Amino acid sequence: MPQFLTASSQTPEELATHFSSFWDSFLEWGKSYLPRLVAAIVILLVGWYLVKWICRSVKKAMSRGKTDAGVTSFVNSALKICLWIVLLLVVAAQLGLQINSIIAALGAAAVAIALAVKDSLSNVASGILIIITKPFKVGDYIEIEGLEGTVYKIELMFTTLITADNKNVILPNSRVSANNVVNYTAQETRRLDLNFSIGYNDDIQQAKGILQRLIDQDPRVVRREESIIGVFSQDESGVTLALKVWCNTSDYWDLHYALEEQVKLAFDQAGITIPYPQMDVHLVP
Repeated sequence: MPQFLTASSQTPEELATHFSSFWDSFLEWGKSYLPRLVAAIVILLVGWYLVKWICRSVKKAMSRGKTDAGVTSFVNSALKICLWIVLLLVVAAQLGLQINSIIAALGAAAVAIALAVKDSLSNVASGILIIITKPFKVGDYIEIEGLEGTVYKIELMFTTLITADNKNVILPNSRVSANNVVNYTAQETRRLDLNFSIGYNDDIQQAKGILQRLIDQDPRVVRREESIIGVFSQDESGVTLALKVWCNTSDYWDLHYALEEQVKLAFDQAGITIPYPQMDVHLVP
């Protein structure tokens, strides 16, 4: 506690002298430190605006260049963190703090944090690898560990999928990079494989002719790729015909559903039976 407040036995003149000395010291401190404080606040405010402007400009530039949305998000996040670290160091230097000590403290803290959150860092490292190697991008339809969905977001730690029934699936990037990834939309075209069964008494050539007519009539079938129609197997209850056609990836499921329906209707019209498992029971008297 200041001496002029504790020394109650002092005379008013002595108290006034102590107070005057304290006030002079305070003003001297204010004259030397207040400009630094004001400058630091100005630097912080201007720097905050510049960080936002730079990040926004970089994001717009990458979007105009049709950069992958996941890459844009990662670069924007990393750039923002780096700029804020630089800004805070500049503010600390303006306030007269020892930058070397701060950097050393940050380094020690970084090591301690790295040991504590090594699993999270593994996710971050995996996220960087995903963004660099690009096994998939935002908008692709993929399968990971039996989970299927459209890639919604690729972030540093997590990848988010949206399933066909509109559920969000959030996967740690370390799991994504450690497992097989099936990308159904990576290529412009896909082959559609369908099997149809007919009875042993039905005409195979007639059934193949119907399949050929149906794919010839459908504009979604890619003509530059060879279609295959043939006997796949002879089963207990009938003959299985294989139909393999190529289509644009965006038309895959529409063509799948259409051919399933059209083949059933065409077979019914032609009198071709679709066998099903059955068992004959003979009673012996």
